[in-house]
Amino acid sequence: MRFGKGQANIEYIVAMVIFVTFVIYISFQVAGSIPFYHGNSMNNRLYSDCFRITDEMVKDSHLVYGFAKQSYDLNFTKLEEFNDTCNGNPSNFEAVYEKIKGNMSLAPERDFRMRVNIDGSMDFVCGRKYIPSQMIVASIERYAITEGNSTSIMLSVW
Repeated sequence: MRFGKGQANIEYIVAMVIFVTFVIYISFQVAGSIPFYHGNSMNNRLYSDCFRITDEMVKDSHLVYGFAKQSYDLNFTKLEEFNDTCNGNPSNFEAVYEKIKGNMSLAPERDFRMRVNIDGSMDFVCGRKYIPSQMIVASIERYAITEGNSTSIMLSVW
């Protein structure tokens, strides 16, 4: 096919319009799905942080926030000390909160809320008191034993 000056074949124009329409349609489809996959990626990353932190809490005794005497058997004294550190001085809350976040290896832009309940004998919250609305939040609840009592640790990260 040869085109002279100012001449165009109708088939060429129709093919070009169909091609451009197809490319625009595909572009909008891809752009529309990106937020969905980004949200899933963020949720998976947050859940991974929750799982890692709580796993270390209930299985490791060597970390600053590791409460275990042995796997899934928690040390009551360590939990009391953690509660005292977390909720001890309200005027120094931000500094303590940031230190705990650093010990947990949470990114600076992340926040957390943790609730520990030992079968009615101890119940405390550490971290932010309220979870902001319209945030992607991942939560996990882990169970262990503390001096023969059922213990739950609920951690939320956003």
